[in-house]
Amino acid sequence: MEKRKKRTRYARFGVFALLLSMLVPLPAFAAGSANVVRTFVYENNLYTYVELNEIERPVTQVEAKIGGQSFSASGRLETVRQAGYPITYLLLVDNSNSMPPFREQLLEFCQGLSEASGENTRFVLAAFGEEFQILDEGLTAETLEGPLSEIPLDETETHLHRSIDEALDYFEGLPRNGNELRAVVVLTDGVQYDPLGGVSYEELLERVRHSDVMLHSVGFGSDSEALDSLGQLSEASDGTHQVLSQSLPPKEASEALSDAGGRLMVTSFDLTGCSAGGQAEEISFTFAANGTLLCRGVGEADLSALSNAGEVPGEGAGAETAGEPSGGALIETEEPSEGAEAEPAEETLEEETQEEETAKEEGSEETLEEKPEETANETADETTGGEAAGERTEEGQKTGTGGMLAAAAAAVAVIIAAILIVLKRGKGQKNPEVSEPSAVDMEDSAASPETAGEKDPASAFQPAGGIYMRVEAKEGVLSSEKSELTLDHELTAGRDPSCDIVLLSEEIPPKAVRIFIGDGPVYIEALGSKETVMLNGNALQGTQRLYSGDRIAVCGQEFRLFF
Repeated sequence: MEKRKKRTRYARFGVFALLLSMLVPLPAFAAGSANVVRTFVYENNLYTYVELNEIERPVTQVEAKIGGQSFSASGRLETVRQAGYPITYLLLVDNSNSMPPFREQLLEFCQGLSEASGENTRFVLAAFGEEFQILDEGLTAETLEGPLSEIPLDETETHLHRSIDEALDYFEGLPRNGNELRAVVVLTDGVQYDPLGGVSYEELLERVRHSDVMLHSVGFGSDSEALDSLGQLSEASDGTHQVLSQSLPPKEASEALSDAGGRLMVTSFDLTGCSAGGQAEEISFTFAANGTLLCRGVGEADLSALSNAGEVPGEGAGAETAGEPSGGALIETEEPSEGAEAEPAEETLEEETQEEETAKEEGSEETLEEKPEETANETADETTGGEAAGERTEEGQKTGTGGMLAAAAAAVAVIIAAILIVLKRGKGQKNPEVSEPSAVDMEDSAASPETAGEKDPASAFQPAGGIYMRVEAKEGVLSSEKSELTLDHELTAGRDPSCDIVLLSEEIPPKAVRIFIGDGPVYIEALGSKETVMLNGNALQGTQRLYSGDRIAVCGQEFRLFF
């Protein structure tokens, strides 16, 4: 009879939990993805360039996992555009006698690329025909046109594959300049004519897949078979392939190539203490926002050049074992085990009943210390909040039938687990069916970080360290040359010198707009009603979401924020 009553009590709580889960809004997790484009090591630092897709919230935490070690990002995560385009382009020009009709297009494309590039971009000019030749190094936008126009375009053989291979050799022997992204841009009609055979297509395809140099291609002419073959090489390198035509003029193609590189995200990791030292080590990257998992990506890098390669890290080595990141790092980088995640919910009613009867026989003196696994789970819930919810959602997506059904099942499991924990806390009490503690525990278990304490909604999702922003404006718009800012609460723009972005015009009010973080995204709001504030050419109405690169104009004075 007693066992039947207890089963009835558990069934009642199960129904209550199910109904409650229908009322509790589930967090919306974007199906984000991370395409790791390039990873490489320079002076004991790991650099990664990654393409993030469908990420709605600013990334505030990044970790790299190598074997059993995890490393938090030591540099800020920023776009290549924000970093000033630290790219070295090797312009590999086809010097064959089939290229003269395309000389004007060739010059226009290269000039457009140089104009669209940033302050940290370097150019190396090379040509190929029968041989691969470096014509000039360290060129800038101002000095590129002369050497480019002097290429004769008169060779009768086109050793395309061999020349691309030698261009990669050139980069391997060139001292690296910090975190620079290296790229070969092949400008050709795509014809490969090498009587001696040279490097086979299959060999070159395999090499570009694993090189730390990206391969881009710009095609001329109408030999579609040759150009398609070239495009497959670029695709294998995560590079771009464009064929110039009436619908794709040279300047537009150059801007597209520059923009493709500018959108990539770059950050670094200090690998002091890393015990790995292989030439092709797999590295997994985790991207999160305030403890909530956004996406993961996988890359590969040659770690044999690390000064501490092969050493086992000791205390203070600077590396953390998986699951033990330093400095309050984002999340556990190991997948949560199914057993650990589901343990409280999988405990059967019979086992619960037996434990309760045993507790009664022992005088109901069971303590929380005697339940370390439960305490660990509760502590993780109470301290990580949204982080735990994010990982549970991800686990549900992997093991369930998919989509929101899996997320709902995970939420129900969390709530039921919290109820069972509460019931265990109440063992031996005369009235264990107290509803208030259950509600409190469920709130603690499912709460996200912003619900702990009273916080301003605009700062509820403040990223650790803030969001790095780069300001761009024409000369005479800003009162100072300061172009880098950190958004950790809000930024203001106006005429007042106390503003973060000070505009010069006397027509501008002291404080015209504010930029702030609200529930993840970045927003912009006009301050007051008399000033004219435009966003991308339209009047700013109330509070609107701000995207990287949006045009903000106050009384005609325009600036842009890249983040």
